Amino acid sequence: MGINYGPPPIVAKGLSNLYDASDKHSYVGSGNDWNDIMGDFNLTGLVGGGGTEPTYNTLAGGCFDFDGSDKLTLTHSTKFDFADFAVECWLYFDNVGQEGGATVWYNSTTFDELNPAIESTGNNPRVILLSNQSNTGWVNTSNLTDLQNRWSCHTFTRIGSDIRYYIDGVSRANKTDSTAGNDQSAILFGEQQGGNHSFDGKIANIKIYNGKGLTSTEVLQNFNAQRGRFGV
Repeated sequence: MGINYGPPPIVAKGLSNLYDASDKHSYVGSGNDWNDIMGDFNLTGLVGGGGTEPTYNTLAGGCFDFDGSDKLTLTHSTKFDFADFAVECWLYFDNVGQEGGATVWYNSTTFDELNPAIESTGNNPRVILLSNQSNTGWVNTSNLTDLQNRWSCHTFTRIGSDIRYYIDGVSRANKTDSTAGNDQSAILFGEQQGGNHSFDGKIANIKIYNGKGLTSTEVLQNFNAQRGRFGV
């Protein structure tokens, strides 16, 4: 089963939330609500305004621009337990975190509980995975073109105890940890818990899979389904 963005379609099994700034069912091009195409949890009053709200941009058919101080908070209460899961975003980095100043584009709201980060402008940036107050250490990538000023697809997923971070359909780091995240909190897009390591760039599409992680084949399927839109 799939949802047509392709061919091929994106993986539909386990997909609980889908936000796409280019889809009029999700965002009409104005206003403050970014709606969930799956009809489950709309981001109401969280975009298109002032303060810390990202603003709409027409790049790649539609996206939201984060200026380094903006964020999105999806308050999920007990919705997500983050045992098996996947979070995928198409990102455009206006600035990638420099050495010692990593960018965190996704985070649960408990510090270092469950998030990836990336740093360094230039080819082969370093990535790190954090879970349950521990981390992989910085992992060097190879054959990865500079992420700044281009679109790239980022997928953070867990199946069983295997946590992986993919960029453009390629696994870049992995960690073994079966501890589920804090399901009484929220999901942040655009910064680390506490307001650090904020994202300076654009997010066009967010997918959340609840109760299901994505296999390497499924990650690649999703990447291939939308890469044409983003010129990758």
